[in-house]
Formats: sequence, C-alpha cells, structure tokens
Amino acid sequence: MKRIQGILGLLIFICLFTTVFNGLFVTEGNLYNIIRWTALYGIISIGVAFVIITGGIDLSVGSVVGLTGCLLALFLKVSFEETNQKFVIKGVDKKQRTLVLDRSASHIVHQDKLQITDPRTGRFRQLTIRRDGDDPGGNEFVPVRESVSWVQPGAQVTLLVKQHMSPVLAILLVLLISIGIGLLHGLLVTKMAMQPFVVTLCGLLFYRGLTRVIAADKNVGFGPYHEGLKYLANGRPFALPVPFINWISKGRWSSHQVDLDGNAVMDAAGKPVALDFFSWIDIPMPFFIMVGLAIIAAVFLNKTIYGRYLLALGRNEQAAQYSGINTDRMVILSYVICSGLSGLGGILFVLDLNSVQPATHGNFYELYAIAAAVLGGCSLRGGEGSILGVVIGAGVMRVLRNSINLLRLPTHLEYVIIGAVILFGVMADEIVKRIVARHRAFRQAREFESQAESEEQPR
Repeated sequence: MKRIQGILGLLIFICLFTTVFNGLFVTEGNLYNIIRWTALYGIISIGVAFVIITGGIDLSVGSVVGLTGCLLALFLKVSFEETNQKFVIKGVDKKQRTLVLDRSASHIVHQDKLQITDPRTGRFRQLTIRRDGDDPGGNEFVPVRESVSWVQPGAQVTLLVKQHMSPVLAILLVLLISIGIGLLHGLLVTKMAMQPFVVTLCGLLFYRGLTRVIAADKNVGFGPYHEGLKYLANGRPFALPVPFINWISKGRWSSHQVDLDGNAVMDAAGKPVALDFFSWIDIPMPFFIMVGLAIIAAVFLNKTIYGRYLLALGRNEQAAQYSGINTDRMVILSYVICSGLSGLGGILFVLDLNSVQPATHGNFYELYAIAAAVLGGCSLRGGEGSILGVVIGAGVMRVLRNSINLLRLPTHLEYVIIGAVILFGVMADEIVKRIVARHRAFRQAREFESQAESEEQPR
C-alpha cells in the first residue's frame, strides 16, 4: 500500500508541476489524450505484470502489438469485387450527383461502387455510393460522392460490392493468435526449460519480421471503413465536469480569458470574456475497457486460489512445487494472459491510429509496460505486484511523456526516464529485500538468544 501511495504521490506531483509551468496541460483535449493513452498502455502493462509476478519477463509485447494490429487491418481490408449486376443509366442529376438507373437499386448499400466507362478516355472509372441521409428517394435513384458531369444517359454500369471479413470473426482470430503466442512462450519456458529472456527476445525479433513480411513492409489501415469498430478505441461514451481547469488553461489562473501575451480578451461590448467554472472532459472508451480488465485482474490475483498460486510461484518456485502447485501450468497461464492482453492492446492501438507501419508500430511498448509494472510495485524477482499500482504506473509514464513535450524538453529524455525508472525500481527492490532479510535475521537471532536464556535459567 505504501508503494502505491508513493507512486500516486509522484503522479500528482508531476501533474501539478507541469500545470504550474504550462497551463495547457489541463485543457480538455490534452486530458482526454492522456486518459486514452494511459488506458491503452495500461492494458498491456497489466498483462506484463502477470509474467513479472511469476519471476519471468516478456520482451515481445511490442512486436505482438504490431503483429496483431497489422493482422486485424489485413483481415478487415476492404476489396471491391465485380458482380454480374449491370444497370443502364436513364438520367443524370449533375447538381445532386445522382444517377437514375433503369430498375430498382434499393439493395445497393453505402460505399458500394458503380463501374462505368469514361467516354472521354475509354477507361473504367468508379463511383462510390452515398447512402448517408441525402438520398433523394426512389428505388432507381442512386446518389454518389464523385462528380457525374461527364456521365451520359444510356451508359451501362456494373455494381462492385465490398468484401471483407466479419469484424467479430477478425477480432476473435487476432485474439486467438495472440493467445497462441502466449501458449508457445509458456511451453518453451516450462517444457523446454528455456530462459524467458531468450524466448521472448527471439519472439520480439521473429514477430516483428513476420509482421513486415505479411504486410509487405507497407502501411496498412482501415481507411474510411469500420467507423463503428473504431468506437472501441476512440469512442466517447460520456463526459465528466471538472472545476477550475478553464481558469488555469485559458485564463492563466484567472476567471477571464487571456490571449498568448497575457492580455484580457474582450467581447463585443468591451467586457472581459468570462470563463466557465466547469469544463467537460470526455472519457474515452479504452478507459472503461482498462478499468474492467483491471478489476478482473485484481480479483483474480488477490481473491482466487490461482492468483495466490502465481504469487507463491514468484516468491519460491521450489516451495510452490513441494506444496502441490502445478507451477508449469501457472507459468503458461501468465504468458497466455500477457500475450492475450497484448493482442487486445494491438487491436485498440491500430483502431485508434487507423493506419500503422509494420516496421515501427509497437516499438518499445514492452519497455513502457515493464516500467509501469516496476513503478507500480511489481518486483522483477517475482512474488509481488499490485494491479492498481500498475495502472498508476502507466499513468506516470504517459504523463511524463506529455510533460516533456509541453515543457519543451528534449524528447529523447523520455527514454532516459524509462531506463532510469527501471534501474531505480530494481535498485529499490534489491535494497528493500536486503533490509527485510537483515531485519528477519536479526529478529530470529534475538528469538534464539531469548530461547537459549530461558533454557539456561534454573528451574
């Protein structure tokens, strides 16, 4: 608990420090982005925490994020295939960009395409269907996005229909692949007795290379499609009112708006523009996903027998084996959880960005996750960890990065800070371990001396 209080105090201090020197830190947009990115990194950090609790490590998280993100984009890639449905254009409304076909086209849906020969060039051109509420009505009327000034009545058009995998099936496949990766890692560590560092380092290289091969080393994304699915990553279910932040960010610690030079902004009547006391901060959808996962993870770790097995395994694997715990199964479970959450994170990251580069997407994400776990109280020796601490640690990492940008510090300091966090986290863990060991040895020696003195007293 003291470790959590300490990291929470650090987070509050960084926020206050940055706010004092740059009030833009508490603008609505900046706070929304901090919450969203903290949630995304928090999800993968929770998975890494399970592996660290068992005394292992997973360096392949970033590459798994890149692989699963690219796979989802490729699974949902939209391609337009020609059908045997052909129509004849009876009329053209150039102003409304609408075609009048020779028969009912009510089955044609939004973003389908019509292929037509351009009479000026003799080449095929495609027109995108626009069923977005501006449809003039009528089964034969088909509104399109592009200009139809060149289209002539009597021309023949062919319907092209978009084809792609079901989003539900695509997400399930990606999650199964990520779970399979975790299962492979766990089996190599337990059944082949390989070091987790070696297994996951090889995974880091292999999955990154595989991603580049699958995507042909080209950017992949969703384009204008799957807007409903993107709600998982950038949706805003509701907003919360927060006091004072308008006064700090727009008023520079006053109740009236000021410009960049610190001068009061006047309205048409020549009076200072008053700022609202409350500001509404949008809460992104990933935040709710992270909170749900954090609650499940915390209950599993602290309130179930399997969670206690994981902690016991991290403290002393040999003792856990002698106690009848199937340690191999628990190690495999930790890697499955880690890769599964990495896969979920990969899905959300690619949905948020909409387009990713296979060579760089997910790079160093494992360092953020490990740093967040170490900051949150997970011992790299294993046997200790707090899900709440990990979430707060992820928040510290994201706020630090945001503060570096707002305070106009060199951006490469970010990696210096990550390295320092991991180093000092390990050092602190080692120091605490030694102090506890010395205290325990001293207490045992005193108990032994007291027992010896009581035995030497005459009866």
